[in-house]
Amino acid sequence: WNYDLSPKDALVYEDALKELKDEIERTGSNTFQQMIRDFLLTNNHRVILELYPSTTLEAEKLQDEKIQAKRAQSKMNDKEYENVIEEGKTLKKLQAEEESSEVIASNPRLSISDIDKSPIEYPIEVEEDAFGSGIRLITHEVASSGIAYVNFGMDVSMIPYEDIELFPALISLMNEAGTSDMSDSEFRNYIGKVSGGVDASLQIISVKPTGWDDESKVLPGVNMLTMLFVGGKCTSDKISDLFDIFQKVLEDIDFENSHDIVRNALKSKLSSTKSSIASRGHSFVNTRIRGRYSVRNYVDEKLYGVTRLPDLSALLDSFESDWSGFVHRLTNMRKAILNANRDGMLLDITGDGVVLDGAMESAKVFLMDRLPLDVGKKPPPTPDFRSVPHPWIDAARKDM
Repeated sequence: WNYDLSPKDALVYEDALKELKDEIERTGSNTFQQMIRDFLLTNNHRVILELYPSTTLEAEKLQDEKIQAKRAQSKMNDKEYENVIEEGKTLKKLQAEEESSEVIASNPRLSISDIDKSPIEYPIEVEEDAFGSGIRLITHEVASSGIAYVNFGMDVSMIPYEDIELFPALISLMNEAGTSDMSDSEFRNYIGKVSGGVDASLQIISVKPTGWDDESKVLPGVNMLTMLFVGGKCTSDKISDLFDIFQKVLEDIDFENSHDIVRNALKSKLSSTKSSIASRGHSFVNTRIRGRYSVRNYVDEKLYGVTRLPDLSALLDSFESDWSGFVHRLTNMRKAILNANRDGMLLDITGDGVVLDGAMESAKVFLMDRLPLDVGKKPPPTPDFRSVPHPWIDAARKDM
C-alpha cells in the first residue's frame, strides 16, 4: 500500500479533516502555503533524470526472454520440461475449441423475471409552510456518512423576459464575487473552509399541464418552472455556517466592486461557447432545431445555444459603457427574486437521520430569520405553472 499505511486510512477521513481545519484555523489558512515552502521552494533534495531512446530495446527484451526461458529449462528434468510443453499445447487447444451447448447452458443468466419490476423509492418528506415560514421543506433520508447536501431554490418567473440575458452575469457574481466585508478570495477561502463547495445555477424544468394524462402526446412547451438554486454540502457540524454562506450569496454579494469578475466571466463564456460550437456543433444544431418547435426549448436556445453569442457580446458592450446602470439592473433583479412570495421557494436537505435531525434548527433560523420577510405590500402568490403558461412564453414566442 502507498507509504506503507493501512488502505483503510483513506476511508476514515473525519479525524484528518478536523485536524486540517483546526490547523487552517490556527495558522490563518497558511497550511498549504507552508507545505509548498517546505517541500518545494526550500527543499534541497533534487533528482535529475536524463532519458535517452534505445534503438536496441526490442532486441534486448527478446534476448532477455530467451535467457529466462533457458534458465527455467535448466532447472527442469526431461519429464518436467515435456509436461510444460504438453500443458501449453492443451491450453492452446482448449482456447481454440468451441464451448459445447451444455457448458454454455451452465453459465449463470438473468431473465426478465429476475428483475424487480417495482421501482426504487427513495424516502422523501415534503412539508409545506415549514416552521410557519411559507417555504416548502423537502428532506431525503439516505446514507451520507455525516455529509449534508443542501439546496435552496427560488422562483425567478417575475424577472422580465428581456432581462434573462443578465442571468449569466448574476450567477457568475454569485459564484465568484466577494461580499460587503470579504474580498472575493477571502469569501472563497471561507466557503472552502466550512463546506465542500457552494454553487449557484439556473434551472428550467418542464412540467406537465394539469390533467395531462396521455404520455403519447407531445407537451405543449408552455408549462415550466424557472428556479435559481444555491446548493452546497458540508459536514453535520457546519450546517449553520453553510446557511450563513447561502445568506451572503443571496443578499450580500458586492456587485459594485466586481467589474473585472463580470468582464472575465462573460469573456470566458463567450470564448468557451465559440470553442464548443467548433467541437460540439451537432449539439448546438440540435438545440437550435428544438428551439424552433417549442417555446420552452427556445428559452434554452437563448440562454445556452448559438443565439446567446450576440447577447453576450451586447452584454459586454453594455456594462463596459454603463457599469452603474448594469449594477442597478442586477440589484433590482436580486431584490425582485428575494422579495417574491415565499410559496415559490423551497429548501431541500439530503442526509442520514442524524444529519437531518441536526439540520432542522439551523434550517428554521435560516428560513425564519435570515431571509427577507414579506413587509409592506405582500407579493402576489406564485402561479401554478401546471395550470397557466410561464410569463416568458408570450415574449419568447414573439422573439422566435
